Amino acid sequence: MTECLIITPIAHEFVEEVERLTDGKIPVRGCRDEAELAELYQGHRVLFGNPSIIASTLDRMSDVEWIQSSWAGVTPLIEHKRRDYILTGVKDVFGPQMSEYVFGYLLAHELKILERKRRQDCQEWYKYHSGMLEGRSIGIMGTGSIGRHIAETAHAFGLSVRGLSRTGAKADHFDAVYDIEHIQSFLEGCHYLVSTLPKTPDGHGELSDAELSNAAGGLGCSILHNPACVSD
Repeated sequence: MTECLIITPIAHEFVEEVERLTDGKIPVRGCRDEAELAELYQGHRVLFGNPSIIASTLDRMSDVEWIQSSWAGVTPLIEHKRRDYILTGVKDVFGPQMSEYVFGYLLAHELKILERKRRQDCQEWYKYHSGMLEGRSIGIMGTGSIGRHIAETAHAFGLSVRGLSRTGAKADHFDAVYDIEHIQSFLEGCHYLVSTLPKTPDGHGELSDAELSNAAGGLGCSILHNPACVSD
């Protein structure tokens, strides 16, 4: 069976898990960075791992036939000129992690966590009121698996949820979904804005700085998962 080369800073953890789950039936080898990849690559046809590390040495791996990204996105590999292999990404697994990331920031913003910490360090009492998420509106750019999970979590906090997608098709957990042509309507009334859009050649620049600036007056906090999707 073809040996798979696992390329990520935590490669050895992946190797141990694959060997445990498959009883060693799938041959794997791990490398943590570009230097180890250059040393260990021996005509491997299947790679799994960090797109940025792989892209940096892809020109020297002529036998590669399939690359499985360990990220939700594959931007460094899409930007690489080489196209003679199969490229796949990981889907439907990052929703919980991204939801925690988003709401960690939103709660820190509304509860003034950093300011409270600063006051505590100075032994001062924070006497101002905190904000709340309940009753506000969140706009999510992208209605895929990550966007849907964030939307579902948002409802648990009492937020109304609107989405933005290319087609404007209905999606689970969204109160309304707008297409790209109605981006201004999507932005109006949003207190928070989250982008889950990937950086791709046809997805770059969906939200301009001007559009974001016009909407900023109503935004309580803007979180951009992928700042590359904001154009000049």
